[in-house]
Amino acid sequence: MSKSSIILPSGELTVQATEENNLPSLTNTSDKRVTLKIQAEGKWSYGGEDAFANQVDGNGNVTQTGRNPYMRFPDITPAALVAVKNNQAVASGKDQMISIEPGESVFFMNNDQPGVYADNSGSLTIKWSIAAINPGNGNSSTKPSGEINSDIELPSGELTVEATEEENLPTLINESEKTITLKIQAEGLWNYGDTSIFAKEVDANGNSESSGQESKMRFSNIKPAALVTVKNDQSIGSGKEQTIQLKPGEVISFINNDEPGYYIDNSGTQTVKWSILSAY
Repeated sequence: MSKSSIILPSGELTVQATEENNLPSLTNTSDKRVTLKIQAEGKWSYGGEDAFANQVDGNGNVTQTGRNPYMRFPDITPAALVAVKNNQAVASGKDQMISIEPGESVFFMNNDQPGVYADNSGSLTIKWSIAAINPGNGNSSTKPSGEINSDIELPSGELTVEATEEENLPTLINESEKTITLKIQAEGLWNYGDTSIFAKEVDANGNSESSGQESKMRFSNIKPAALVTVKNDQSIGSGKEQTIQLKPGEVISFINNDEPGYYIDNSGTQTVKWSILSAY
Protein backbone atom coordinates (compact mmCIF):
# COMPACT_ATOMS: atom_id res chain seq x y z
CA MET A 1 0.00 0.00 0.00
CA SER A 2 1.31 3.42 -0.90
CA LYS A 3 0.38 6.41 1.21
CA SER A 4 0.89 10.12 0.60
CA SER A 5 0.22 13.13 2.81
CA ILE A 6 -0.82 16.66 1.95
CA ILE A 7 1.19 19.07 4.10
CA LEU A 8 1.01 22.78 3.31
CA PRO A 9 4.32 24.65 3.43
CA SER A 10 5.34 27.04 6.21
CA GLY A 11 8.56 28.58 7.37
CA GLU A 12 10.52 31.36 9.04
CA LEU A 13 12.54 34.39 7.98
CA THR A 14 14.75 36.62 10.13
CA VAL A 15 14.56 40.35 9.48
CA GLN A 16 17.38 42.44 10.91
CA ALA A 17 16.54 45.98 12.05
CA THR A 18 19.55 47.29 10.11
CA GLU A 19 18.56 45.80 6.73
CA GLU A 20 17.70 48.43 4.17
CA ASN A 21 18.73 46.60 1.01
CA ASN A 22 18.80 42.93 -0.03
CA LEU A 23 15.71 42.38 2.09
CA PRO A 24 14.37 38.99 3.20
CA SER A 25 11.59 37.92 0.85
CA LEU A 26 9.09 35.23 -0.05
CA THR A 27 8.34 34.31 -3.68
CA ASN A 28 5.20 32.50 -4.81
CA THR A 29 6.47 29.94 -7.31
CA SER A 30 3.07 28.26 -7.70
CA ASP A 31 0.38 29.02 -10.29
CA LYS A 32 -2.14 29.92 -7.56
CA ARG A 33 -2.83 33.04 -5.51
CA VAL A 34 -1.55 32.32 -2.02
CA THR A 35 -2.73 34.18 1.08
CA LEU A 36 -0.15 34.12 3.84
CA LYS A 37 -0.58 34.45 7.58
CA ILE A 38 2.35 36.37 9.00
CA GLN A 39 3.28 36.37 12.69
CA ALA A 40 6.39 38.23 13.85
CA GLU A 41 8.22 37.59 17.10
CA GLY A 42 11.07 39.56 18.63
CA LYS A 43 12.04 43.18 19.27
CA TRP A 44 14.05 45.84 17.51
CA SER A 45 14.65 49.59 17.42
CA TYR A 46 14.88 52.29 14.76
CA GLY A 47 17.82 54.22 16.19
CA GLY A 48 20.51 54.34 18.85
CA GLU A 49 19.38 57.23 21.03
CA ASP A 50 16.37 58.46 22.96
CA ALA A 51 12.98 57.03 21.96
CA PHE A 52 14.43 55.69 18.74
CA ALA A 53 16.44 53.14 20.77
CA ASN A 54 13.41 51.65 22.54
CA GLN A 55 13.05 47.96 21.74
CA VAL A 56 9.57 47.36 20.30
CA ASP A 57 7.74 44.49 18.63
CA GLY A 58 6.56 44.29 15.02
CA ASN A 59 3.77 46.79 15.67
CA GLY A 60 6.44 49.48 15.96
CA ASN A 61 6.87 52.41 18.33
CA VAL A 62 3.19 53.03 18.95
CA THR A 63 3.95 56.04 21.18
CA GLN A 64 4.91 57.89 18.00
CA THR A 65 1.53 58.79 16.54
CA GLY A 66 0.56 60.67 13.42
CA ARG A 67 2.20 60.90 10.01
CA ASN A 68 5.99 60.95 10.10
CA PRO A 69 7.41 62.35 6.85
CA TYR A 70 10.92 61.11 7.66
CA MET A 71 10.00 57.43 7.61
CA ARG A 72 10.30 55.29 4.50
CA PHE A 73 6.55 54.76 4.78
CA PRO A 74 5.29 58.00 6.42
CA ASP A 75 1.79 56.73 7.18
CA ILE A 76 3.01 53.60 8.98
CA THR A 77 4.22 53.51 12.60
CA PRO A 78 8.01 53.90 12.99
CA ALA A 79 9.82 50.60 13.60
CA ALA A 80 6.80 48.60 12.43
CA LEU A 81 7.42 45.50 10.35
CA VAL A 82 6.38 46.37 6.79
CA ALA A 83 5.54 43.93 3.99
CA VAL A 84 6.43 45.39 0.58
CA LYS A 85 5.38 44.40 -2.94
CA ASN A 86 6.51 46.32 -6.02
CA ASN A 87 7.99 49.02 -3.74
CA GLN A 88 4.61 49.59 -2.09
CA ALA A 89 3.66 48.76 1.49
CA VAL A 90 0.89 46.15 1.50
CA ALA A 91 0.71 45.38 5.23
CA SER A 92 2.35 46.24 8.53
CA GLY A 93 2.52 45.03 12.12
CA LYS A 94 3.34 41.79 13.88
CA ASP A 95 0.18 40.05 12.58
CA GLN A 96 -0.52 40.30 8.86
CA MET A 97 -2.47 38.66 6.06
CA ILE A 98 -0.89 39.04 2.61
CA SER A 99 -2.03 37.76 -0.80
CA ILE A 100 0.67 36.94 -3.35
CA GLU A 101 -0.09 36.25 -7.01
CA PRO A 102 1.89 33.67 -9.02
CA GLY A 103 5.45 34.87 -9.51
CA GLU A 104 5.15 37.76 -7.05
CA SER A 105 7.55 38.41 -4.19
CA VAL A 106 6.95 40.12 -0.87
CA PHE A 107 9.78 41.75 1.08
CA PHE A 108 10.02 42.57 4.79
CA MET A 109 11.70 45.50 6.47
CA ASN A 110 11.84 47.83 9.47
CA ASN A 111 10.07 51.18 8.90
CA ASP A 112 12.86 53.70 9.45
CA GLN A 113 14.27 56.81 7.79
CA PRO A 114 16.03 55.93 4.52
CA GLY A 115 19.81 55.99 4.81
CA VAL A 116 20.01 55.76 8.60
CA TYR A 117 19.39 52.07 9.30
CA ALA A 118 22.92 51.39 10.56
CA ASP A 119 22.23 52.51 14.14
CA ASN A 120 19.22 50.20 14.58
CA SER A 121 19.39 47.05 16.69
CA GLY A 122 17.47 43.79 17.12
CA SER A 123 15.60 41.50 14.78
CA LEU A 124 12.21 39.92 14.17
CA THR A 125 11.50 36.30 13.33
CA ILE A 126 8.71 36.05 10.77
CA LYS A 127 6.70 32.84 10.92
CA TRP A 128 4.60 32.34 7.80
CA SER A 129 1.94 29.81 6.93
CA ILE A 130 -0.73 29.44 4.27
CA ALA A 131 -4.16 30.84 5.12
CA ALA A 132 -5.81 30.24 1.73
CA ILE A 133 -5.13 29.17 -1.85
CA ASN A 134 -7.15 30.41 -4.84
CA PRO A 135 -6.83 30.55 -8.64
CA GLY A 136 -4.14 33.03 -9.62
CA ASN A 137 -3.95 35.78 -12.19
CA GLY A 138 -0.80 34.38 -13.75
CA ASN A 139 1.33 37.45 -13.11
CA SER A 140 5.10 37.12 -12.99
CA SER A 141 7.97 39.13 -11.61
CA THR A 142 11.72 38.84 -11.29
CA LYS A 143 12.66 36.43 -8.54
CA PRO A 144 14.95 38.04 -5.94
CA SER A 145 18.43 36.62 -5.67
CA GLY A 146 20.28 35.83 -2.48
CA GLU A 147 20.15 33.45 0.44
CA ILE A 148 17.39 35.32 2.26
CA ASN A 149 14.77 34.61 -0.38
CA SER A 150 12.43 31.66 0.28
CA ASP A 151 10.12 30.03 -2.24
CA ILE A 152 6.49 29.15 -1.55
CA GLU A 153 5.96 25.83 -3.33
CA LEU A 154 2.62 24.06 -3.12
CA PRO A 155 2.73 20.29 -2.64
CA SER A 156 1.77 17.84 -5.37
CA GLY A 157 2.47 14.20 -5.99
CA GLU A 158 1.47 10.92 -7.54
CA LEU A 159 0.34 7.44 -6.55
CA THR A 160 0.38 4.19 -8.50
CA VAL A 161 -2.88 2.21 -8.44
CA GLU A 162 -2.63 -1.45 -9.47
CA ALA A 163 -5.60 -2.99 -11.28
CA THR A 164 -5.38 -6.01 -8.98
CA GLU A 165 -5.54 -4.06 -5.70
CA GLU A 166 -8.71 -4.73 -3.74
CA GLU A 167 -7.40 -4.17 -0.22
CA ASN A 168 -4.66 -2.02 1.30
CA LEU A 169 -5.42 0.63 -1.32
CA PRO A 170 -3.20 3.61 -2.16
CA THR A 171 -4.29 6.50 0.06
CA LEU A 172 -3.93 10.25 0.35
CA ILE A 173 -4.48 12.06 3.67
CA ASN A 174 -4.99 15.77 4.30
CA GLU A 175 -2.64 16.51 7.20
CA SER A 176 -3.15 20.27 6.97
CA GLU A 177 -5.59 22.40 8.96
CA LYS A 178 -7.32 23.58 5.79
CA THR A 179 -10.10 22.22 3.61
CA ILE A 180 -8.36 21.44 0.34
CA THR A 181 -9.75 20.94 -3.17
CA LEU A 182 -7.61 18.61 -5.27
CA LYS A 183 -7.23 18.13 -8.99
CA ILE A 184 -6.84 14.45 -9.85
CA GLN A 185 -5.42 13.31 -13.20
CA ALA A 186 -4.87 9.63 -13.99
CA GLU A 187 -2.62 8.23 -16.71
CA GLY A 188 -2.29 4.62 -17.81
CA LEU A 189 -4.18 1.60 -19.07
CA TRP A 190 -5.70 -1.36 -17.26
CA ASN A 191 -8.54 -3.89 -17.47
CA TYR A 192 -10.95 -5.72 -15.18
CA GLY A 193 -10.40 -9.31 -16.28
CA ASP A 194 -8.42 -11.60 -18.59
CA THR A 195 -11.09 -12.73 -21.09
CA SER A 196 -13.42 -11.20 -23.64
CA ILE A 197 -14.55 -7.62 -23.02
CA PHE A 198 -13.08 -7.67 -19.52
CA ALA A 199 -9.51 -7.92 -20.89
CA LYS A 200 -9.74 -4.79 -23.05
CA GLU A 201 -7.23 -2.20 -21.87
CA VAL A 202 -8.90 1.11 -21.07
CA ASP A 203 -7.99 4.38 -19.41
CA ALA A 204 -9.30 5.52 -16.04
CA ASN A 205 -12.66 6.48 -17.54
CA GLY A 206 -13.44 2.75 -17.63
CA ASN A 207 -14.86 0.24 -20.10
CA SER A 208 -18.02 1.51 -21.82
CA GLU A 209 -18.77 -1.80 -23.59
CA SER A 210 -21.64 -3.74 -22.07
CA SER A 211 -20.63 -7.07 -20.56
CA GLY A 212 -23.89 -7.79 -18.76
CA GLN A 213 -21.96 -7.79 -15.48
CA GLU A 214 -22.21 -4.08 -14.65
CA SER A 215 -24.59 -4.66 -11.72
CA LYS A 216 -21.94 -6.83 -10.04
CA MET A 217 -19.32 -4.10 -9.91
CA ARG A 218 -18.20 -2.74 -6.56
CA PHE A 219 -19.84 0.54 -7.56
CA SER A 220 -22.70 -0.49 -9.85
CA ASN A 221 -23.48 3.06 -10.96
CA ILE A 222 -19.92 3.57 -12.26
CA LYS A 223 -18.38 2.07 -15.39
CA PRO A 224 -16.35 -1.10 -14.96
CA ALA A 225 -12.58 -0.47 -14.84
CA ALA A 226 -13.07 3.20 -13.99
CA LEU A 227 -10.73 4.69 -11.42
CA VAL A 228 -12.83 5.36 -8.32
CA THR A 229 -11.96 7.70 -5.46
CA VAL A 230 -13.31 6.43 -2.14
CA LYS A 231 -13.88 8.25 1.15
CA ASN A 232 -15.48 6.55 4.13
CA ASP A 233 -16.30 3.53 1.90
CA GLN A 234 -18.30 5.74 -0.48
CA SER A 235 -17.38 6.73 -4.02
CA ILE A 236 -16.88 10.50 -4.31
CA GLY A 237 -15.41 10.65 -7.81
CA SER A 238 -14.49 8.54 -10.83
CA GLY A 239 -12.64 8.81 -14.13
CA LYS A 240 -9.28 10.06 -15.26
CA GLU A 241 -10.01 13.67 -14.32
CA GLN A 242 -11.59 14.45 -10.96
CA THR A 243 -12.03 17.31 -8.51
CA ILE A 244 -12.06 16.16 -4.89
CA GLN A 245 -12.49 18.06 -1.63
CA LEU A 246 -10.77 16.95 1.56
CA LYS A 247 -11.37 18.36 5.03
CA PRO A 248 -8.57 18.33 7.61
CA GLY A 249 -7.68 14.77 8.58
CA GLU A 250 -9.77 13.13 5.85
CA VAL A 251 -8.40 10.20 3.84
CA ILE A 252 -9.19 9.09 0.29
CA SER A 253 -8.19 5.91 -1.51
CA PHE A 254 -8.19 4.81 -5.14
CA ILE A 255 -9.44 1.56 -6.69
CA ASN A 256 -10.28 -0.12 -10.00
CA ASN A 257 -14.06 -0.64 -10.28
CA ASP A 258 -14.40 -4.41 -10.58
CA GLU A 259 -16.50 -7.19 -9.07
CA PRO A 260 -15.49 -7.82 -5.45
CA GLY A 261 -13.38 -10.95 -5.09
CA TYR A 262 -12.34 -11.04 -8.77
CA TYR A 263 -9.46 -8.59 -8.89
CA ILE A 264 -6.66 -11.14 -9.24
CA ASP A 265 -7.10 -11.61 -13.01
CA ASN A 266 -6.82 -7.88 -13.77
CA SER A 267 -3.73 -6.23 -15.21
CA GLY A 268 -2.30 -2.77 -15.71
CA THR A 269 -1.93 0.35 -13.57
CA GLN A 270 -2.97 3.97 -13.29
CA THR A 271 -0.64 6.76 -12.19
CA VAL A 272 -2.72 9.20 -10.17
CA LYS A 273 -1.27 12.72 -10.18
CA TRP A 274 -2.68 15.17 -7.62
CA SER A 275 -2.30 18.90 -7.16
CA ILE A 276 -4.01 21.62 -5.12
CA LEU A 277 -6.71 23.77 -6.73
CA SER A 278 -7.71 25.73 -3.62
CA ALA A 279 -7.66 25.74 0.16
CA TYR A 280 -9.33 27.66 2.95
